Parts: sequence; C-alpha cells; structure tokens
Amino acid sequence: MNVEIKEQEWTLLQIACLPKDQALPLWHYYRQEQSHASTHYRYLPAIYIRFDAWDALTPDDDLLRNAYLKMWSRNQTILNRALKLTALLNEHGIPIMFIKSTALMLGYQIPTGYRYITDVDFVIPYETVNTMVPILLEDSWQLVHGSLQPYKLPLTHSYDCISPEGIRSDVHWRVHHHASSMMTKASWSSAQPIDLPDHSACSVPAINDLFHLICYHGGRALIRNPYWAIDACLMLNRYGDVIDWDKQYWYLKQEILPASSARALLFLHDKLAADIPERSIRDIRDYVPDLKRRLLHSIGDNPQFKPKLIRTNLYHYIRSDYIHNRGIYTHIRGMILMLLSQRDIRSLPQFLRYCWKKLKRLCASPKS
Repeated sequence: MNVEIKEQEWTLLQIACLPKDQALPLWHYYRQEQSHASTHYRYLPAIYIRFDAWDALTPDDDLLRNAYLKMWSRNQTILNRALKLTALLNEHGIPIMFIKSTALMLGYQIPTGYRYITDVDFVIPYETVNTMVPILLEDSWQLVHGSLQPYKLPLTHSYDCISPEGIRSDVHWRVHHHASSMMTKASWSSAQPIDLPDHSACSVPAINDLFHLICYHGGRALIRNPYWAIDACLMLNRYGDVIDWDKQYWYLKQEILPASSARALLFLHDKLAADIPERSIRDIRDYVPDLKRRLLHSIGDNPQFKPKLIRTNLYHYIRSDYIHNRGIYTHIRGMILMLLSQRDIRSLPQFLRYCWKKLKRLCASPKS
C-alpha cells in the first residue's frame, strides 16, 4: 500500500496516532529537524491531547498548546451553530443524529479542539428531507448546489448547506454514500441519545457504528484527507475494548463498495500500528466480495466509463433497496438514452451489459 503524503505531514500523522513508545521519540526528532510545524498545524492539537494525557508536555511545547487553543476556539464556533440547528429541528419534530468528528466531540467527550473540522455532519430520517429544506431556507440557510429535487433523493446520500455565518453542514439521509437503507436503519435503532447544554434532543451512532462510518469515509479518502485516521485511532485508544470486530467484519460484507473500510483498517494496522486483532486482519485480507459487489465496484471506480453522470449513478439503480417512482423512471430513461448515444451496447464490457439489462427491466415497469 503506497503512502502518498509529504514527509513532514506523514511524520506528524504518525506522532498523532502511533503508540507512546514510538510517538514521543519521533516528536523529539521532529522538533530537532524542523524549526516550526505551522505548515501542518492541523495535526498539532491531536498531538497536544495525547502528550497532555501522558503528562509528557514540556515548556518547549507551547507550539502544541497554542495550536490546540486556536483550534478549540474555531471548532467551538462551529459546534455552537450545530446546537442552534438541533434546537431548530427539534421545534419541527425532526430527529437528528450527529456523525463523524461532530459525534466524537458532542457525544463521546473527545476534546473540542482535537482536530480541524470543516463542517457539521448529521443524519435525518429520509422521509423528513423535504420537510427540512423549507425550514433551513426560512432560517436563512442556503443550499450550496441549488434546489434539491425530490426525485434525486435516492441518487444521493447527503446535501451541503451553509449557514448565514458561513458554517457548512452536510445533511445526510443515509449514513454514507454507499450505505444500504438497512445499514442506516440499524444506525438509527442503536443510536445513543446525548445531553446538550440547551437540553435539545439529538443522538450519535453507537461506538461500533461510528467506528465503521469513520473507517468507511477514511478508506475513500485515505491519504488525500488523512484526518480520519486521527479519529479512528482516538476511538481505538479510548473504546477499543468495546469495539466488536465480528460486527466490523459484518459491516464490511454489507457494504456496496467493500474495498473502502477494508483499505482503512489495513492502513491503520500496517502503517500506524493500530491495535486491531490479527484474526480480524486476516479475515479482511482474505475477504473476496461476491459478483454483484465486484460489478458495482468496477462501475463506481472505473474512470474510463464516461460520462461521469452515468458512471456515478449506475450502481445506485441496481441497488436492491432502491425506491422507484415515475419521476425517477423519467430520469433513468434519460440516462439510458445518453448511454446509447455514447457507444453500441454490444461493445460494452460484461459488467456494463449486466447493468444495462437490470436497468432495462426497471424501466419496463416503473412503480408509481
């Protein structure tokens, strides 16, 4: 597994994630070699949290302390907006479940300034999405990509919004891009309620669900956005004794694109010495997805299949839990016509011919 990351950034990530006996010497070496670490300051708060817990901070570590305080102030502003949003949705009876780093800070007592966050991620029930949009617009939020068409909801898993203060939120109705409705329902059923300062009602995923979600997103980004590894290692260090590895493997087998969380778990184990049982690692290395998932993986990741609209949506249409209606049927028909304009169906590879036949059956008898 190649690690394509700048050397200085990779060193800081290791210090933020490796066990104490490896992280401390690496930090002392790093400080001797680098006059400052301001270029990658986003890693420093997590390092500060670890060194403070180990009672390993020195007077020379003001750089870490200042980075943490700066990050705490920034993140606190974002979380305060999340609390206001929770109260707003509570008024209209819409349940809300925070996920990813937001859930760690609000629900699992991870210090607010532990790392850089770009937005607030939360999930609402699928059936409330159309109700929620007017509520946000009335509260002066904006939809980043324009209006949200109801017929497109099954094609996507989330939508970006931005508050009047410029704080972004990612509104999900599935827990991640490739999650089945079964996985999302399972996350809701095991969600843990949390107490907010203003007593608004909300929840966060159970530890096993949240760890899988972080790894799934991490496997997609891996090194392009390595902050997920800090989240995962924090969870392993604090809650590793309650993570159910049989359940993590079950999640892996339910994924539509199963390579994602597998890549993340192997990266954590091989590159950051994460404490993952060897039996689980062997199971992950040996896992071979079934034919349907291999086909879906090929469609989702094949950059040669153009146009992008078709390539990114094809696997959605052959999901077993996909919700069909007349508006979606029209969209599928337009996509198929676009496909036919690109190339002769007989020249398509086998996995695309499979999808074509499946799509044709769906379009033959759309449900109202």
